[in-house]
Amino acid sequence: MKTAAPRRRLLLAALLLVLAVGLALLGRGVFSPDASPATAKVSARGPDSRPDGPAADAPRAETGPKTGPVAEPASRRPSPEGNVLFTASWGPGREQLGRLSARESNPEAPMSLSVDRQGTVYVLDQVNGRISRLDKDGRLLEPLAVSQQVPRDLVVSPTGSVLVMDNLRDNSVSVMAPNGELLGELPIVGKNLERGGQAVGMFADTSGVYVERGEGMAVRVGDAAGMADPERPLLDGRPSRDGQSLLSMAVIQMPAGRFWVRAVDRASGQMKFMREYTLPTPLLYLGLLDSDLTGRIYVAAHVGRELPIDPATGQGGTWADQSVQVLCLSPMGEVLKTLSLPPNTMAEESVRDLAVREDGLLLYMHRTQEGVRILQYTCE
Repeated sequence: MKTAAPRRRLLLAALLLVLAVGLALLGRGVFSPDASPATAKVSARGPDSRPDGPAADAPRAETGPKTGPVAEPASRRPSPEGNVLFTASWGPGREQLGRLSARESNPEAPMSLSVDRQGTVYVLDQVNGRISRLDKDGRLLEPLAVSQQVPRDLVVSPTGSVLVMDNLRDNSVSVMAPNGELLGELPIVGKNLERGGQAVGMFADTSGVYVERGEGMAVRVGDAAGMADPERPLLDGRPSRDGQSLLSMAVIQMPAGRFWVRAVDRASGQMKFMREYTLPTPLLYLGLLDSDLTGRIYVAAHVGRELPIDPATGQGGTWADQSVQVLCLSPMGEVLKTLSLPPNTMAEESVRDLAVREDGLLLYMHRTQEGVRILQYTCE
């Protein structure tokens, strides 16, 4: 009995010591009831770091080397509006561009634009009978006169010649020097192109001037000095800017947004690639197919979704989700980036709304009720 009392005192002292330590730890918050997974550090490799784990919303501890955030696919990112190079209202003035609303024919606005090696922008303002020009900073230069009856397309060749195509009346390509002096006329109709209406576009490189037929073949009609080609040979596509390829494209299925692009080696005639591309919105038509000096390829698809007409109210029949999707491709057709540009929704017909500079800068002629904006985009 004498030994029990000291043991009880020792036990009591131990209990008091444990109680004191517990109270101290509680005061420091180690066992705080407010501690939760939302504030606790969780290892990124721990069992609760799975997306469906209890700490799925908890911030992860930074472990290992930083690799940066995973980028959202470019086609889903909202593209920038584009830098405005130039703005013009409608009208006949020097700083304006022409627009014609005709009751018995198609309404007209600028049909085409192009850009030369110095960055000068050329706009085919056929309503006002001229080619408006801007320097690379958007300042107006002296315009050039247009002599053809129904000019529809405009291209500046690598040598600086200004080419204007009329495939409806004159059936020729007018070749002008940079100062507007007429160098010659290249006939469109002839071998490999029986009617001017078969021509859908015009292109030029250091080797010649080409008129494209509807199925993608191109006819060499002459050179940029104004000399016609009597042989008028065919090319299996549009010449690329670097001179290495011939490019072509076609729709596979418009409602499904499917189309293909093909590149053929110009020297050997061997196919380099043929790839199919699918956009999430139905195709309205394909536009731009061009390249830059590095061999990168640029494709523009105009897309939109037609809303059905409600038989009860007669409402509908309008368009939704319209845009211009520009695919920036590698020389072998891989998608590097996708840009989303505002659509041209007005009734005015155009042949070429987009042009690519040699360094890859994209120029877009965007028409509105107020006038025209020349926008600049880049795929970098």
